[in-house]
Amino acid sequence: MTREKLKGDKYFKEYLAYEKERILKFENAIEQVISERGEDDAVKATYIAVQGFYFNTITALYSSGAPLEEIKAFFPKVINSMKKCWNSDGAYVEMLGMISIGITLGTPKEQMEELKALIVKDGLKDFLIDTLIHSFDNSWEVTTHEFSNPVPYQDLKVVLETNQSEVALDALKTYLDSKWYAGHDDMGWYDSHILQEDTYSGYWSFESAALVKIKKLNDSSLFENAYYPYDLAHFID
Repeated sequence: MTREKLKGDKYFKEYLAYEKERILKFENAIEQVISERGEDDAVKATYIAVQGFYFNTITALYSSGAPLEEIKAFFPKVINSMKKCWNSDGAYVEMLGMISIGITLGTPKEQMEELKALIVKDGLKDFLIDTLIHSFDNSWEVTTHEFSNPVPYQDLKVVLETNQSEVALDALKTYLDSKWYAGHDDMGWYDSHILQEDTYSGYWSFESAALVKIKKLNDSSLFENAYYPYDLAHFID
């Protein structure tokens, strides 16, 4: 049974098969090009495409109703794709999603360290990601209260700064109800559920589940929100 209501089991089965096929096709093409002429600009562009396919897959696995243990097992494959090409200019949302999923699923420390290394290499300074990382590594300093992507993430500022659970929960509910989806209208996946092409993998605010888990919020009022991945916030390994 799917976790979201816009598409059914048949759609996600076909979508996941298609993404798997694309990953295999593009990775084989990369190997061939590298063997013929090395890592040129075309290879680098293909790495970026493959990174997107992997993140689409982990999102679609969650949407499809896959067991959280299966998603946790797939997690390092997404990291490996990111290690080839990730940067915050083109894939901030993917990094935010991965760190958030990692926190909720309690993924192994070495995998989270690989994500941290990519952020250090990129030089990203971001209040939200800093706060998330600091939650599992208190040696990581929160060096800014600014957001590298203010829309929509600056609407989480109150959630990040307050120590009052009710205040944090009210702000998070507003974020999910009216800010999160609308704030991503510049993303390629926005409104993808109504396109003829099968490009929809799911709409999930993974960072919201991570913040609920970190701050130990009572998220019962968020259960019905279409963008809130409720069971991620309650995963116990």
